[in-house]
Amino acid sequence: MKRHIVIATSIFAIFGMTWMAVAAGTWMLTRESQPEYYFYDVSFADKKNGWAVGESIFDFEGDPGKGVIARTKDGGSTWEIQESPAQYILSSVIFINSKVGYAVGDRGLIIGTQDGGKSWLPFATNTDNWLHDVSFVDEKKGWAVGFSDTIVATTNGRTWKILRGGKTATGVGEEDMIVFNAVHFVNEKTGWAAGLNLMQSKGQEAYIVRTDDGGATWTQQATGKEDILHDIFFIDENNGWAVGQYGMILHTSDGGNTWTDQKSPTEEDLMTVCFANAKRGWAAGKYGSKSATLIETSDGGETWSSVTVEVKRHLEGLDASDPRNAWVVGDGGVVLRYVE
Repeated sequence: MKRHIVIATSIFAIFGMTWMAVAAGTWMLTRESQPEYYFYDVSFADKKNGWAVGESIFDFEGDPGKGVIARTKDGGSTWEIQESPAQYILSSVIFINSKVGYAVGDRGLIIGTQDGGKSWLPFATNTDNWLHDVSFVDEKKGWAVGFSDTIVATTNGRTWKILRGGKTATGVGEEDMIVFNAVHFVNEKTGWAAGLNLMQSKGQEAYIVRTDDGGATWTQQATGKEDILHDIFFIDENNGWAVGQYGMILHTSDGGNTWTDQKSPTEEDLMTVCFANAKRGWAAGKYGSKSATLIETSDGGETWSSVTVEVKRHLEGLDASDPRNAWVVGDGGVVLRYVE
């Protein structure tokens, strides 16, 4: 993760990688854009071992893209595509350690690996709804959320149970609908899900719910906002952030009982947020007028500043192994790494 620092104006290439020099660290483009790929999320088990997921866009027959998984063993300097059983787009990935990981996606798809991605197995979820995000607190206990108010969970890493929703919607705009885009648990009891509540009679609202019993029951938390929330992240039971449309950043220090605005340096949609500790974090999102959207804070979001990167792509997923090593992925299968 990055400190609140000033970007140098000079940009140069070394060993085929584009470097963005900063006062205390460096962002470098470690995977160039390739039009056949789109990465939506990234997860690192440590500063060497990481995975990115998304879709392989082109099959030259007009069919929808298939899920793609990429693996790095050297901190993101090089990536290899892993064999994947995913016939549909993969939206989110999480690795608990260098061996055990899970990914979720379209048509209720959940896959898991016990050997670092050498082999992946699909799991039944009893829903066809698109799953947008996944969160685990250990190798066995996890949750996934998605379209049409869907929340599913597992306590053994294999069998998944619908906790909420799961019914296939008739179509956006035809009925009231809750869409969950993100989920984050800090322990086996306490977690949050975020997205949008579409109400035919009342319009829409940015939507956050909290559970304190592992997902058996959920309580809505007031946001006072109307726009879509794309991601949510907590560092403990009290301190968290949610980001969304038009540069929206919300913060809580009381577990979500109250959410307040933090001043954003961008009006572009923020798709992802991640913190290494209570002070240091960043968010990323859609391509703006000049470059990709990447912002940072070193004071818990009291102030956010823009990071200039010479990448004209949407950025979708963030992760960090520690405060000095972070990664962001996006459109074209691009990967940017921060090292300090």
